[in-house]
Amino acid sequence: MMSEFDKKDLSALKPYVAKVLALEKWYTNEQYEEIELVRYADAFYQLLDEMRIRDFIYDFDWMSWRNEANRLVDQPALLAKADLTSIQRLMTAHSRNEALHDGHLAEMIDSGHMRALFQRIMEL
Repeated sequence: MMSEFDKKDLSALKPYVAKVLALEKWYTNEQYEEIELVRYADAFYQLLDEMRIRDFIYDFDWMSWRNEANRLVDQPALLAKADLTSIQRLMTAHSRNEALHDGHLAEMIDSGHMRALFQRIMEL
């Protein structure tokens, strides 16, 4: 299934991306009884919600696309040139990974990958 997302939606999404890029701290770790949980900044949650509402994050067979996602994560030069569809798929894969593995997005934040991905969105 292809996303219904278009350039107009991208323009509407960019203020949310800019808000996250301006944050000093994108997440905190919180202790709940004996479990450590990741709590993302409100602006980050708002961005993810907008991405879902606008079909930036969309249904597709992201598991079969994992190798390409890994290449974009491991090779910043590829990410810097990625097209809109690749960025959408990558963000979808990250979102799905977060649902399966609490803290995946925090790992991507710590590595600098999420900042690079959001900067690429701002360039498109």
